[in-house]
Amino acid sequence: MLKERQATLWRLDCIGLIEAGSDIRRLYRYWGAGFACLRLCRGLWHPDMPEHIFLDARGVWLNPEGPRTPDWYISRSALAVYFGMIPTAIRRQAAERRQGQWQALLTLCHAEQPPQRR
Repeated sequence: MLKERQATLWRLDCIGLIEAGSDIRRLYRYWGAGFACLRLCRGLWHPDMPEHIFLDARGVWLNPEGPRTPDWYISRSALAVYFGMIPTAIRRQAAERRQGQWQALLTLCHAEQPPQRR
């Protein structure tokens, strides 16, 4: 018997946005010096480069997929808060990249950060 695929749940944590589905766990770190995406694999977090589209052409976050259950509304709110922390001008620039939106956000974030002193 096939196991029914569980809807992906997005939730905010103290270190970022967590994407948790039946077959994936990702952590999207908050905007700033630690900005990154990490994927849980065999109990360890590894850098990841998601390719799905998060933002529409205006830089506004897209609603999560799935039926509109209470979890869907929680996910929608978490995505709104998370992407709302990223400056609008940055989101608009990244939105143009479609499947490369996350890479664009990484590039723009690191360009915005001052170099670290040693």
